[in-house]
Amino acid sequence: MTSRIAPHQRSPERASRMPAHEALAEVLRQRITDGTYPPGSVFPAISVLEATFGLGQYTVWMARKALFREGLLETPPGDALTVVRVRPGQPVANYKQELVNTLRRRIEQGVYAPGTPMPKAPELAQELGVGPTAVRWAINQLSEEGHLETRRGRTHVTAQGPSTAQASR
Repeated sequence: MTSRIAPHQRSPERASRMPAHEALAEVLRQRITDGTYPPGSVFPAISVLEATFGLGQYTVWMARKALFREGLLETPPGDALTVVRVRPGQPVANYKQELVNTLRRRIEQGVYAPGTPMPKAPELAQELGVGPTAVRWAINQLSEEGHLETRRGRTHVTAQGPSTAQASR
């Protein structure tokens, strides 16, 4: 269930000079982080958001797409668009960076041994209470840092560590 906003606040475009879809994404991002749209809940349909904010279908679609790409929304197989777990009041950037830091610490502490495959994104997502899209994003970040590498279609922890892996590129 969505909470309606006052008519004078209906269009985020009026309150900001940024494009309407970016302003709407910011409002929706805030509602996710403050718990208005709780983790695991089905995210409101485009038609509901259109009516709530008085914006067009394409604008709403673009805002939802931005939140999906950020890892705040996901579509589990055979399910509707769902809100991913974010702690109330925690900025999105911190949420994603915290996930990267958690996985990096586990690699450095030997939880994931060098040369072994990383658990798959859905397994890590369930274990960490986040969405698989966010886990994939974090794995990509760690791959860029040299902590992980892909072999035969699977992501493995690098045997030599990030400094040696980056030097060999």
